Amino acid sequence: MKVYSFLVSLVISLTFLGLLAMGATSASAIQAPITTHKPSVELPNAAKFFPKDASFTIHWMPDNENGEEFNYLTHSSKAIKGIDQARRLMSGLFALTGLDFDAELAGWIGSNVSLAFFETNEIDKPLDWIIALSSINKDGAKDFLHRYWGKEALAGVNVEVENYRGIGIIGSNAILGEDISPQKATTLINNNLLLIASNKRILKKSLDLSQKYELNQLGDKRLKESMLSIESGNALITISQHGLNSLFSMPIKFSQRTDFNGFTGSVKFNKSNITLDGIFQSKTQLKGIEAEQEESLSLLQGTSGPAEAVIIIKSSSELLRENNQEPLHQLVRPLIRKELQKVKGLTPKAITSLNKGPLIWIQEPAGWVLGTQKDKPTFEVIDEFLKQQGENPSELMINKKTFKVWSKLVPKNNQNNYTLETELGAILSEDSDNNWWAETLEAMQQREETGAEVLQAQLKDIIINNKQFPEIALLLNSNQAENYLNKWDPWLLLQTVSDSSLKSNIQGLALTINPDENQTGIALRTSLDIS
Repeated sequence: MKVYSFLVSLVISLTFLGLLAMGATSASAIQAPITTHKPSVELPNAAKFFPKDASFTIHWMPDNENGEEFNYLTHSSKAIKGIDQARRLMSGLFALTGLDFDAELAGWIGSNVSLAFFETNEIDKPLDWIIALSSINKDGAKDFLHRYWGKEALAGVNVEVENYRGIGIIGSNAILGEDISPQKATTLINNNLLLIASNKRILKKSLDLSQKYELNQLGDKRLKESMLSIESGNALITISQHGLNSLFSMPIKFSQRTDFNGFTGSVKFNKSNITLDGIFQSKTQLKGIEAEQEESLSLLQGTSGPAEAVIIIKSSSELLRENNQEPLHQLVRPLIRKELQKVKGLTPKAITSLNKGPLIWIQEPAGWVLGTQKDKPTFEVIDEFLKQQGENPSELMINKKTFKVWSKLVPKNNQNNYTLETELGAILSEDSDNNWWAETLEAMQQREETGAEVLQAQLKDIIINNKQFPEIALLLNSNQAENYLNKWDPWLLLQTVSDSSLKSNIQGLALTINPDENQTGIALRTSLDIS
C-alpha cells in the first residue's frame, strides 16, 4: 500500500520548493555555518510588498550572527563538491527567471531573500512572481541595475523608466516579431532592497500594497497568529487556501473550505536533516480528539523487521467515513481512498474501513502487514468477510506458533492448459493485545525480525514532539523515499536545475498530521533526513 504518496508529496512540495527557491546548502550536504538555535521566525520588512493572499510565498531568513551571506557559496573553502552543487542549483533556479546567479547576483545579494508567486485566471499562463533581494553593500543593487538594463538595451530591448508613487520603475517590452511580450520590471527601495517582478503590473501592485498595511503580509494579523504556532526556522513559507489545490493538488473539499486561511510553515536546515513545522490555520475552534497514546504505541512497539514504510492512523474507520466533515479527515480521506484502490485484494480495505481504533500499516519487502487492537475489528467480523469472498479458513503451525490462514483455489490459464493455484487472502497472528494481518507469510515473518530500530526511533521522536499521538504518523526509509522522489516532477526539476543527482543524499522521512494542541488548526511536522 502507498497511502504515504500524498503525504510525501505534501512535505516534499513544501520543503523542496523552498530549496528550489533558495538553493539551500543542506540539500547538497554542505555544512554551511547556519545556526539552528534561533528565536521565532519573524517577517522581514520585504513582507509589506507581498499580498497576504499570494498563492505561494517564501521568506528566506538565515541567521546572520556569523555574517554568512550568499557569497559563502562562492568563497568558502569547505565542502567544495557540495558548494559546486549549490552554485549549480542557484544558477539553475535564477536562470528560470532570466538571471545569471554567478555573474549578476552572487557578489552582492544578502541573506534575506523573499519570493511570491501569483496565479492568473488565464489557462496555461505562467505564474506571475516578485523577488525581493537585500544587498550587502550600498552600491551592489544599484550596480546590478546599471549592468542588467544596459545589457538589455544593447540586446535591442526597449527599456522604459517610469515614476510611480515617487519611485522609479525600470521595465521593458521585448519586440518579438509583431508581438510585444511584457518582460521583467525592477525598482530599488532605499538603495538596499531590490524588487524584481515578472512585469510592471505586479510591481506596481506590490508598491501599492506597501501603503495598505491591512492588505500586505507584514500587517496580516492571522499570519502572525499562525506563526506563533510554529517553531523557529531558516525560511517561512505561506500557501493561500486556493493555492493548496491549484498548486499542490490537495483535496478540493478541503481547499474550498471557508473556515481555513491556507498554510504557514517554517523550514529549518540542519546538518543531518531538513524539518518543516507548519499549520493549516483554522478560523474556528476544531473539535477535540480523544488521545489513544498507549494503544498506538503498543502497535508501534510491535513493528520490527526490515520495514520500508510505517504508517499509523489513529482511527481509520472514522477517517474513511464519507459523511465525516472534519477538516483533517477531508484533507486526508480522498488520498487514502485513492491509494487503497491500488492495493490487490479487498482484505486491507475491509480491515482499514472496519477498524475502530488505531491502525498501523507496515510495508515489509515481502508485502503489507496491518496491526490492529484485538477486537477492533473483531476476528469474527473479518472471518465472515473473508468467507464471503470465497476464502477458506485453516490453521498453520510454524515453530510452535499458530497462524490463521484464509485461502482459495483459483484457476490459472497457461496456453489453454488450466492449473489450480492457491491464492492467499490473509494470514493472522494474534498476541495478547493486538492482531497482525499480513499479505504473505514471509511478510508476517519479516515483521518479527530485526531491522526497523532506526525507523522506530525516528518515528517516536517526531511523535513525542507532538505532545499527543497524531492522527497520522508516517515513516519512509531511504529506498522508499528515493523511489518516490525519482517519479515526482518537482524532484526531477530540482535535479535538472542543479545539474546533479541528489537522490543519494536522502536517508528517510518522518511526518505527522494532527490538530494542533490548541485546536486552532491542523499541524504538519516533518523531518527529511539527509546524508
